[in-house]
Amino acid sequence: MNGVDLNLFQFERDLTFMAFFMNNRDGVYTRYGGREDGDAESHLTKTSLLRIMDEVLRRHEAGEAPVEQPITSGQPPRTPESIPQLKPMLARRREQCIHCHDVKAAELRGLQELGTFRRELIFTYPMPFTLGLDIDPDHQQGVRSVQAGSPAANAGVMAGDTITRVGDRRVLTVGDMARVLEQLQAETKLPLELSRNGEFVKTTLTLSPSWKQTADPSWRPSIELAGPNLGFWAKQLSEPEKQAANLPADALALKVTFLFPNHPTPQEAGLRLGDVLIELDGRRNAWTTRQMHAYAQMNHEFGDKVPAVIQRNGKKHNIIFTFYKFNLDPK
Repeated sequence: MNGVDLNLFQFERDLTFMAFFMNNRDGVYTRYGGREDGDAESHLTKTSLLRIMDEVLRRHEAGEAPVEQPITSGQPPRTPESIPQLKPMLARRREQCIHCHDVKAAELRGLQELGTFRRELIFTYPMPFTLGLDIDPDHQQGVRSVQAGSPAANAGVMAGDTITRVGDRRVLTVGDMARVLEQLQAETKLPLELSRNGEFVKTTLTLSPSWKQTADPSWRPSIELAGPNLGFWAKQLSEPEKQAANLPADALALKVTFLFPNHPTPQEAGLRLGDVLIELDGRRNAWTTRQMHAYAQMNHEFGDKVPAVIQRNGKKHNIIFTFYKFNLDPK
């Protein structure tokens, strides 16, 4: 992201891939990229990428106007290097490479300094699945299924529909849809235009205040800004390892493999390498380490004391995690 104009290239900074299809005047025809919680490549496929390349070229050659015109004309670029909170992060690095997620982290730190940060701000650029839509990864306007009871289902969207417009925007990809959804208020109504059996259908989705939030934000690097972490890394026990430890196959079982140096939270709790975390805050979800941290970061504050159960040498021990402030330097 070094030197990139942030006003021109606006997208989900927590992602690992985003492509912009533009003309030579910085007009954007479409975005390609986006992911659901469970899979970094949920909507990145060779088939859809080739399809969108052909579609954009066709529209460009036909003289179609881009859906977004540049908003930076005549203005100096706003680059990551201009964000004050990014400078100390870079000062601690050997290489000065700025990652996409660094930009989001720096901007969120700025909000924290102003006292305006809210945990909901982690959930930027929501994907269509937050509306209850399962979008075909290969044909990214096509609805494969609709979740029962979701805003999309309540609005009458059906499997087999093709989404042509979201709000007032023509869309070709889930990246386009996420861009429109990002600009919506938390609680609002969202018009959709669909193609169904050769006919156009219009409907409106009613969105609740928390519709942007998803069940598993652990993939987002920016979640480190939301709250405390537990100060260790661990690996999930395999099913045979759980069986050998007399733990259910669907149980929480995280074997401690690394303790963050000088982090007081695991130190004060008496956690050791090789311990297996089997319960946290009364929960036994089969979390990964990142999901465990995400739970703490989204649900607890610094200073909270949280009970946990570990298994050490075949015996269970009750411990207490006190969440101290400890910031990792992003590498």
